[in-house]
Order: sequence, then C-alpha cells, then structure tokens
Amino acid sequence: LTHDGDWDQRPILKDIGAEKFPLIMIWSPPFAREIKRDRWTPWMLEEIHDNYERTDRIADMVIYRPRE
Repeated sequence: LTHDGDWDQRPILKDIGAEKFPLIMIWSPPFAREIKRDRWTPWMLEEIHDNYERTDRIADMVIYRPRE
C-alpha cells in the first residue's frame, strides 16, 4: 500500500520509533525468511531495528521488544 501511495506510514513509523508497542511479531518461516520485506517497508524494518531488539522466536514468529 505504501509503495502504491495508498497508505501513509508516517504515523506507524512514529509509534515504532517511540516504542509504543510492547512487542512486535514478524512472521519469518524458514522456507520464506525474506517474506517480511513484502509485509514491512524498509523504513518500518529500520525503525524496528533501531528501537527494538530480537528477544525470542516462537514457531515461525520472531519477537522484538523495546530496547532498554
């Protein structure tokens, strides 16, 4: 949606940057590890990387929590 100009991602980027979410779960199955790039924009992944840390993996879900 963002790539097509149908959705403004700025509010969600701001919320990720402010660590408003207690956790973020990204589906990352072994057979399609790069699928996250189809579901998350590069800017979202950058905000997650900058403000959250990978803490767990439950089945095919990678769990990120705010950095302390």
